[in-house]
Amino acid sequence: MRFFAGFVSGIVILALLWLLAIYGQIGNPTATSRWVYDAYMKKEAIVKKTSGRRLLIVAGSNALFGIDSKILKRRYGRDCVNLGVNAGLLLPYILYRARRELARGDIVLLPLEYSMYVYDGEPNEQIIGFTYAFDPAFFFELGWRERIEMLWKTPLSRVLEGYLQTGRKAIDYGLYGAHHIDDNGDQKANSLKDIGKEERAALAAIKPERYGREYHKDAISWRYLEAFEKWARRNGICTIYTPPVFMDNPLYHNDAVERAFYENLPQEARKHGLRFVGNPYEFMYPKEWFFNTDYHLNAEARRKHTARLVKLLGDDLQRYCSENCRE
Repeated sequence: MRFFAGFVSGIVILALLWLLAIYGQIGNPTATSRWVYDAYMKKEAIVKKTSGRRLLIVAGSNALFGIDSKILKRRYGRDCVNLGVNAGLLLPYILYRARRELARGDIVLLPLEYSMYVYDGEPNEQIIGFTYAFDPAFFFELGWRERIEMLWKTPLSRVLEGYLQTGRKAIDYGLYGAHHIDDNGDQKANSLKDIGKEERAALAAIKPERYGREYHKDAISWRYLEAFEKWARRNGICTIYTPPVFMDNPLYHNDAVERAFYENLPQEARKHGLRFVGNPYEFMYPKEWFFNTDYHLNAEARRKHTARLVKLLGDDLQRYCSENCRE
């Protein structure tokens, strides 16, 4: 009995020490998350300059690289800001962050990555690191199971990085960060002429995703999406969900499980109260359209995709909005 009590006490003490170690570096900036923070700060500054009827784009980096906001601004006569940054932050954070910027009368376009529809509450190092360093309040937006998962899966290396405060300076180098985001929130430096050896190697190494095998109808993702949709309608915000840009692969057409995922996703989204417009297969593009990942278009392809998106959405975005969202 003494052995058991001592064992349990030891576990409790170790757990408390681990929690204290994590708590002690909360709010310390880290280099691995700094570019994401810088990108959001720039996009929020852009949003603050807008007024009136706005079109905001919410997703991960498929939107950052894949949508030309200037085309949408001219086409629909609205200030347009691309809020896409990084899908690695996962669905709950993407929606949480969007609520900060949206206001009554806005139309929000959500070309969410397919990974967000299969979100199951599992954190990754990107959201763990970013939350601790730059947005600790988000931790309390998660459910209990997700909070425990985040604490349990925090790498020791990330805690040490927090104490070293490696991200005290803004990122002004490399592909990702505020320095390569234009005045509408779109990515720069991703044209065909910018594709080098590293990008070609990354494209050559891409393997097909298995979202169909990861997906299940009771995924926690639907809970977050339904809650966001209810919040948007209460606040007079119009939401339009579309497929993201995505690199095509024969597997997505020939494998029964994968094909079922893409074929059924629009209908499944509508069952959960989302206005989903478009067919995923119509936004799967050949490898030569991409820059360095299966979600990142090159700048030339971005214009073609945006034109296709405009054709899908039509002349009047308001027709997708319910009465409480209409102007």
